[in-house]
Amino acid sequence: MRKKWKMRIRHILEAIDRVSSYVQGIDEKTFREDTRTLDAVIRNFQVIGEAVRLIPQRVQTRHAALRDLPMLYTP
Repeated sequence: MRKKWKMRIRHILEAIDRVSSYVQGIDEKTFREDTRTLDAVIRNFQVIGEAVRLIPQRVQTRHAALRDLPMLYTP
């Protein structure tokens, strides 16, 4: 259980990849009108939020860049 946070980081990165693939090649208007894509993106943001919330504070403190991971990661 000690390294479970590493699995959560993987979940975050996978969710970011999914969001990126869902919105690639579509404009904002199309995105807003496509409820399936919108729902899929929202769901993956929920996954990211839950995973970040469950990363222990000691890990977040030790690896301060993790807070910015979703903004820094580009597939």
